[in-house]
Formats: sequence, C-alpha cells, structure tokens
Amino acid sequence: ATMDAAMEMFAEQNPDIHVTLEPIGGDYFDRLLIQFSGGTVADAILFEGVLGLEFIKEGLIIDISATLDDLGVDQSKWRPGVVHIFKQENKVYAVPFQLTPAIWVYNKTLFEQAGAPLPDDSWDWDMVLEVAQQLTSAPDAYGLWTRVDMFHQYGSAGLSNSDIHWVTEDLTKTNWDEPGFAQAIRWNIESVQLHKVSPPPAEVEGLLTADDSNLFATGKVAMNRVNAGAIGSLKDQVGDRFEWDVLPTPKAPLTGKGGGLWNDQPHVVTSNARDRGVLEEAAQLVVFLAGDDVQSIIARDRGSVPTVQSIQESEAYLSPPPASMPIVLDELAQEVGPFYFPNWLEWYRTANKEFELGLIGERDVDATIEAMVTECNKVLANIEA
Repeated sequence: ATMDAAMEMFAEQNPDIHVTLEPIGGDYFDRLLIQFSGGTVADAILFEGVLGLEFIKEGLIIDISATLDDLGVDQSKWRPGVVHIFKQENKVYAVPFQLTPAIWVYNKTLFEQAGAPLPDDSWDWDMVLEVAQQLTSAPDAYGLWTRVDMFHQYGSAGLSNSDIHWVTEDLTKTNWDEPGFAQAIRWNIESVQLHKVSPPPAEVEGLLTADDSNLFATGKVAMNRVNAGAIGSLKDQVGDRFEWDVLPTPKAPLTGKGGGLWNDQPHVVTSNARDRGVLEEAAQLVVFLAGDDVQSIIARDRGSVPTVQSIQESEAYLSPPPASMPIVLDELAQEVGPFYFPNWLEWYRTANKEFELGLIGERDVDATIEAMVTECNKVLANIEA
C-alpha cells in the first residue's frame, strides 16, 4: 500500500518518467543475485546492505553522489548515521528508505490477566525471564518467542551487552565467544531449552492459526523482540483482539544498556540504469522515496521507521496506537548500526545455521558458541584482501 501510494504521487509530480513496479519475490538474496547475473535487474531496487560491498566492487551499484548534488538533496535531514553505512570514500551508493531498529513488544492483555507486573525501563534480562515464567502455560501460552534471528534477537542482544561489534575491525575474528555476545547467545538458547518460556521451533507452526502467520499476533506470546517495522503489520493483524504495546529494551547484564541494532534497507541505482541512459531518472525516484511525501506515508502506515528525522519525531509517527510509540526513538538513540563486509551474507547464514542447532537442542550452548565462532571465522578467512 505504501509503495502504491508513493508511485501514484511520483507519477503526478513527474509525468515524463514512467515507472514499472516489479516485486522481487521468492528468496530475496538469491533472486537478486540471479537478476544481476542475468542482466535483468531493475534500474532502481530496494536493497539490503549485506550485499553492498560485493556489488559495489563489481560495479553493479552506481555512485550517485554527483546526481544528489545536482538535485540539491539535503542529506542532513535523514537520521544521523543512516547515510553513513551507504558511503565509501565520499561516494554515495544508496539512499535510505526503510529504517528498522530492533524493539520489544508485549501483550498487555496477557500480563493483566496473569497479574504480572507491566514492564518499565528498570527491567533487565533476569526480570524478563522471571515474568516470562509467570506468563508461560505451555503449550497454550509462552512468555517469549525466541527465534533464529541475528538482526533482532541474539545478535542485537549481544550488541547491547557489548562495547564491540560482531567481528573485529580487521575482519580476522568473529566475536560470538566474547563475554557480551556469548551471554546473549546463552540467554536466548536457554529461554527455550532450559527455562522453556519460549516454544521450541518445531512447535511454532502448530501454534499458528489460519489468520495469523505471526505467533505474537495469535495472542499466545507475551513478549517478542522484532524490528520496528512490525508495528504496522501488528496493528492490522491484532486489531482489537488484545491490547499490546512497545516496552523499553531490557537492560543487558554487562553494560546496563538497552538498545541493540538498527538497520536500514535503502534504494540503490543499478548499472542497468546507467547502461539504459536513465541514471538521473532512477536517482530522482530513489530521492523521492526518501523524501518528505513518502516518508510521511511511512509514518502513517508504520511498516518501518521514517528516515527523515523531523518526520520520525512528528505526531504523525509518535501518536498511538500503540501507546508507547516514543520508546521506538528512545531505543534507536541507543542502538548501533550494522557492520557489513565482503562475504557478509555467507557469514550471516553460517551464524544462524550454527545457532539454530543450539536452539533446537541438538548440542549444548558451549558447543554452539564454539561452532559459531569456528565456522564464521572460516568465512572471514576467505575474504580477499
């Protein structure tokens, strides 16, 4: 709905530029790689930074810094730090679009029915487990939903519990065995295997309903860590069946911090646009999508966080529901951005694969952490100098 409205507005303002909207579909990363290799990729695409370095190196993504200057784009209006992850050597390879910080949501109705204390900014990881145990009545209801999700669960929790990122700056070592990350991995796995406050992955499908493919939306989970773009879909999925809200990210034991990870899915202009002679038109489109008109639609629909800071802080985005929307920006202010590098996608998939074996109970936590480090380091070792 957001993109349909945006395309209609763009057509009205730019009648000489014809845009065809083509969903990528399927497995995003695999489909995108196929389209690039086959020369069928679109002129502008909604991108994921995990592939950025490889695609820039191959010349598949175009530096649009000169075009942005020609269009008079004020890059300072975007949230500080967001644009930085798309720059290399003062060249701009993407324009921010979908900002997705990690947040926590909770089912207030379940809390009240169980007589559990409502969460506040004093909560830490221990308090989450304590209340999750009170709210768990397996197999019908669980306090948490722990998943194989590096971005918003174990990886984000590790960042809030650490003062380092997920790999060393020289790309020689993965930090999963460093205290902050190791504790986050252990906490997540033990929520399933030891404390049993989260459903085992094999049982999740059986808890879903015909109408709800999101377990939190079924009303059977009390707390869940998601990206802030889930707010829009939860509004539609939950409706008035129960009351839910955003809670402050529980404080990490080693740092006392909340927050975690933010990410942004930008739009990029591809080499196809240059080869087809529509570079400027494609750049106009991606700038429009990052501009006030479209970001105001995002503020209303809440499928992500607006990238324009003034719109983030506006009543249009921060007004209920849910009641505690300002917490999203409080969390964003504490979070760190992603650290992407060559072979990142392979590294990410390796981390999730090894973590999953611990989450489903096929090996213990210590062996899981050791395997995550060993296998991820093998990926780092294959990065070309």
